[in-house]
Amino acid sequence: CFIQIKDLQLAYKIDEFLHSGSNYKFLGDAFKEGIYYSFFFRLICQFETLEKIMYYYDLFTPNMWTPNTLALSDLLNAIKLHDGQEHLPRIWSDLVMFQFTRGEETGTIFKLMAEENRPELLSQFAEVAVKIIERWTEENDANIKEFILLTGELLGNMMVIVMKADRFSEAWKMFELYEKHSSKLSNVPSESAMSMLLDGCLNEKHTKNVL
Repeated sequence: CFIQIKDLQLAYKIDEFLHSGSNYKFLGDAFKEGIYYSFFFRLICQFETLEKIMYYYDLFTPNMWTPNTLALSDLLNAIKLHDGQEHLPRIWSDLVMFQFTRGEETGTIFKLMAEENRPELLSQFAEVAVKIIERWTEENDANIKEFILLTGELLGNMMVIVMKADRFSEAWKMFELYEKHSSKLSNVPSESAMSMLLDGCLNEKHTKNVL
């Protein structure tokens, strides 16, 4: 249904059949079961409303299925398409639980968070970003493998998030962290992130920081 014909209604009928009586045995072993749920969920992400997508995400995860990177990518694309950024803290929490935090999904999540402008969401996002940096710093100082793969671009998006949440001091700490570790971080904060940081310095009258 997913690879060839992409027929969502047929997929629903197949799922109903598999969950009737003892038909679940047709799914096969755990590996095949994981493939089935991945294809089914990705099909839902492409054609359903965000409400329905999250219903099935909650139904499947984590007890029945751990989403793979392709399923997570489709989910994040759906969240972006449907303006569903309120779900991002939940998705991030699940990535931590699945130990998927060193993948590309982390960068995608915080890029979406940085594009948000609703104050109530930005407050939540900023808290997540600050806690991540605190944990990364602790692990780095202790010479422990950091739970996220920190990059200049990721730090830049986190800076944008906390500045939008009116937490300039936290943004400046993140910039100082970038300066300290820039030699081992891939890429750099975006031009827009640095411009926002400069504006923040001027607004906060931190002229020393500007210089």
